[in-house]
Amino acid sequence: MLLGRSRELAHIDEMLQCAADEAASAAVVVVGEAGIGKSALGDAAADSAAGRGTTILRTCGIESESTIPFAGLGDLLRPVQHLVAELPGPQAAALAGALALGPPASQDRFAVAAATLSLLAAASHGGSLLCLVDDAHWLDPSSAEALVFAARRMRAEASVIVFTVRADEPGAARFRDMDPLPLGGLDDAPAAELLARGAGRTLPPEVSARLLADTGGNPLALLEVPGQLSEDQLSGRVPILEPLPVGSLLMEGFLRRVRDLPDAARTALLLAATSDIEAADLVDRALRDGGGALDDLHPAEAAGLVTLDGGRLRFRHPLVRSAVYHAAEPARRRDAHRRLADALDDVPAPQAPDRQAWHLAAATVTSDDAVAAKLETLGRDALGRHSHAVATRALERAAELSPEPGDRARRLLAAASAAVPAGYIQEAVRLLGEAESWTDDPVAAAVAECERHRLGVWAGDAEASRARLFTFAESVEAVLPPVAVRAYLAAAQASLFTYDVAGIARSAERAAALAGDDDVVALRCDVFAAFAAAQSGERERAATLLARRRTQLAVHDTFEIDQLVTMSGVCHVAVEDTAGARPLLARAVEASRTANAAGLLAVQLPWLAALDWVDGEWTSALALAHEAVLLAPETGWLAQLPNSLSTLARVEAGFGMADECRAHAERAAHTAGGDATRAHAHAAVGLLELGHADRADEAAAAMERAWAAATEREPEPAPLLAAQLLPDLAEARLRAGHTAGAAEALARLDKVAANIDRHLARACSARLHGLSTRTGFATHFETALRHHDRGGPVFERARTHLAYGARLRRTRDRAAARTQLERAVELFERLGAAPWAARARAELVGSGGSAPAPNDLIELTLTPQELQVSLAVRKGLTNVEVASSLFLSVKTVEYHLSNVYRKLGVRSRTQLVRVLGEDRTARAPLV
Repeated sequence: MLLGRSRELAHIDEMLQCAADEAASAAVVVVGEAGIGKSALGDAAADSAAGRGTTILRTCGIESESTIPFAGLGDLLRPVQHLVAELPGPQAAALAGALALGPPASQDRFAVAAATLSLLAAASHGGSLLCLVDDAHWLDPSSAEALVFAARRMRAEASVIVFTVRADEPGAARFRDMDPLPLGGLDDAPAAELLARGAGRTLPPEVSARLLADTGGNPLALLEVPGQLSEDQLSGRVPILEPLPVGSLLMEGFLRRVRDLPDAARTALLLAATSDIEAADLVDRALRDGGGALDDLHPAEAAGLVTLDGGRLRFRHPLVRSAVYHAAEPARRRDAHRRLADALDDVPAPQAPDRQAWHLAAATVTSDDAVAAKLETLGRDALGRHSHAVATRALERAAELSPEPGDRARRLLAAASAAVPAGYIQEAVRLLGEAESWTDDPVAAAVAECERHRLGVWAGDAEASRARLFTFAESVEAVLPPVAVRAYLAAAQASLFTYDVAGIARSAERAAALAGDDDVVALRCDVFAAFAAAQSGERERAATLLARRRTQLAVHDTFEIDQLVTMSGVCHVAVEDTAGARPLLARAVEASRTANAAGLLAVQLPWLAALDWVDGEWTSALALAHEAVLLAPETGWLAQLPNSLSTLARVEAGFGMADECRAHAERAAHTAGGDATRAHAHAAVGLLELGHADRADEAAAAMERAWAAATEREPEPAPLLAAQLLPDLAEARLRAGHTAGAAEALARLDKVAANIDRHLARACSARLHGLSTRTGFATHFETALRHHDRGGPVFERARTHLAYGARLRRTRDRAAARTQLERAVELFERLGAAPWAARARAELVGSGGSAPAPNDLIELTLTPQELQVSLAVRKGLTNVEVASSLFLSVKTVEYHLSNVYRKLGVRSRTQLVRVLGEDRTARAPLV
């Protein structure tokens, strides 16, 4: 019977009951020190689940197995791997490749995570499912990533995942953002009962109190401590003077039992501790090769250290394995690894070549090219299965064992390359530095240095790394032009992050000049140059550059890390060519959805959301931006989070979602690495406040913060950024009564609008003159509307109609005012801009007009994920296709759809599409 864990077991039981009764899913992380009873709680949960008829899947992280790609995931899913064939094609291929059930699939690593979620949902079909992942801190990184991603996205799969982790282990950090269930020491009563079990009798009160205090109620310690004390100490006749630290006490207790074993049993036990799988036949073969037999383990089994059952060899507790392995002499450990490697030649085992390579590596103390080659093969295979963390470790160890400096440098470069998609940027920088020191090839050394500076941008040192890239590129121009080109392109990318328009242009120009006829480089240079031109307001130059590359970009790889297709789409938006932007951005997003490339979606989605904002498809913009905000931390693309947050905040500002907008803008401003992103975050709050007639002071304050962020390092921001901020800054100052400040901002806007070929800037300039001038305002507003006719956001056109109508009403030209205000109400309502529609409606009523009742906003009725599912259905996708594209299970899609039907009062997909309206992203912008 499990003592003293009724509260924790009840918590897990409640999750299991909800899974069985309501098909609800949940995940929990049981956190505690070694011996605290995490595994015992998992066993009790499994017993409870078995009583309900719940399907149970189990795996256990093993420290020595953390280098085997997807080892933990494969062990967990082995009983249900026959269901892989039922998954959507890309997911089935990705998971089959990861688990070595099929050839490696060239998918994003998160395709495996999405497939894991789908497979767990399939495994629970017709019932409920419990996944127990014991010692999850020792899972291989690829397995942990897939399971954490799946756990975060479960909703209606009738599945419960229980992870157990030791909080002090490095691998525990992967689970820190999940629902924790802390497991502390037992209370006094159950602790005393367990102590009596360990001692075989009830101990005197003073002895019991001392042991309870020293063990902190740790269950394993309570069972083991009595065996470490003399009879006199247990009876209280001799005091216990020395402290009893739990960890060292447990280790010493287990080692004392090991020391009492015969030599043959100790040898067998070390082989078992060294093995990274529980197959008894592997240890048996290794023993037989040395003249022993599996029977040698019987004394260890009798001592309660291991169990042999059903062909599996298990340790009583992970501490036993750790104690046996780490207490052995290094030479004996190496011998154990060597014997296990030899045994794997004849004993079938999952991923036997990988395991054999690691055992050989652990057995080798000097350079050995044969072992290094095996590890390099393992690393390449891991890359093919998108297990980048394992690939990094394998390739680095291969480098360490390489006898030739050139091979060592080459393998270190490969390890660094693998570390980047694994998210180990600092590790990659270190590996590149080592590669430089080992190579005598000046080209390889230069490439390593270039990459080191490039990665420094991603490692949080953007400004310094950008400067180093320029310096380095200039230093190698004459001797190594190809490397200089690489450095200049990296400098352009770094300059893009910081909105250094001049830096982008200079980098692209130098790279193009050095590359000559290299069309691949020329393509990149033209896109960078177009971006710089667009930010500078050089509309024609940017459009010309983009037109030159239209055919190439239409078929260019959307999965490359530089994201040229996405960047070119952003350029088209910047030059107000939304028709040219949509095919590029939509193609990139669609390709990533099809391939389950969640990491790339975190980069691409905010830009497609921004396009939808401009085109007036705000519902889609809200769903896309929210999805991007969720995916960025889930996929490790935290550098993309601020941009996604500021985009989401702006959309929420338009809808009038005040609390959400302020919260997301604050997060964006706090996490932003660039001045422009901080400026956009504050500007989103400024837009929110401008939507209310009585919050002029708050609007002005927010826009002052936005302008301060944009001009923190430079007195004049990039022209496009200035054009984006100055209209709302001028209007906020004007409405707050800061007339001098408003005039100054408007003068700046006039100057920017005169120097950049951008319809929106000129429309906003004219609108602000119409708001601020005493006479002749109609001319300015009519000018603004003519510029709106040429392109730009629907929302800004509606604002001009509102401002124009309000000025007309105040001059008592009510008939003309009603014409403008009716159009403003219509556009704001169609967008869902509730606060702006309310303002326009009030003005319309004040002018003697009749305003329609406000529409109910679907966006405020549905949760973000319900909205995402609904919009996917609007595109005509089946539930299976929706699930695959949104990284959800089919059951979760069905769950969200049932809620959507109930909330919106519809009964079918046809009715839902009718309520949502047509998909305007597929046609010309709303005007």
